[in-house]
Amino acid sequence: MNKKVGILGGGFGLYGYLPAFANLQFEIFTLSKYENYIKKRPDLSKYIDKVNFLNEEKELIKNVDYINIARNPESQYQFLIYNKPYSFKHLYIEKPIAHQTIAYKKCIENFETENTSFSVFYSLTYMDWYNNIIEEIQQEIDKEYTILWKIKQKSSSWKQDISRGGGMLKFYGIHFIQMFIDAKLTLKNITMSENKLEINLESKNINFLTIFIESSDKNSFSVYKNKEILINSSNPFLREIIPELPDPRIEILEKYIQSDSSTALELEKNTLIWLDLLEQSIKHS
Repeated sequence: MNKKVGILGGGFGLYGYLPAFANLQFEIFTLSKYENYIKKRPDLSKYIDKVNFLNEEKELIKNVDYINIARNPESQYQFLIYNKPYSFKHLYIEKPIAHQTIAYKKCIENFETENTSFSVFYSLTYMDWYNNIIEEIQQEIDKEYTILWKIKQKSSSWKQDISRGGGMLKFYGIHFIQMFIDAKLTLKNITMSENKLEINLESKNINFLTIFIESSDKNSFSVYKNKEILINSSNPFLREIIPELPDPRIEILEKYIQSDSSTALELEKNTLIWLDLLEQSIKHS
């Protein structure tokens, strides 16, 4: 019997999650309003026979065992608050969990109280370069690592709106918090403006990590070790993302969907601690 998953949200929910769940033989449910979009995209139309379309969200929720929320943080938070107690076997959700710190904390408390099975998709944590940096920081001494990520952003999107869970830290910088935790890094300083974020960290064995994230007119991603370039790409996934062609993140999503989620609650508690530290440090910088 196939697992039944409901996908809530257009965009990445459709061109990312839908193919990943289909490839893993899930039975897929989503809303009827997305049917034409799926039919028109060459990379998605081949999955049309695997998708059940329903008119109402309430109807969808009743028909599935698993839920994937691919909406902005404020909408995701509203779903998580208004649909508890959860009857789902697992929640696949996006980062950040909620748009504001107090809302984020409330979701974590609810997950813990209800013993909810959930996971949050941090795409970069599945990349080899990401885990190699963690391993090297743990094992080596007196090395300098620099990550430079330039992002071409749309002019008007929640992704730039801090009050809605966007901004340089909560939408982009949050990807690296698991690296900070696993490599046991401490914060030296952080500065952030509307279009730029810089974080400087240090390990106990005197390794240094600097992360630069900024808006640009062109996408680029680079990793340096002691000023020697290790990676030079258009994005952290090291493969071009081309609209209406299969998204390179589909393979990563498949790994995520099948991954062990037993540490998700602990990770989110620690992520919230780090977010609070970083936000407070920004205020005082």
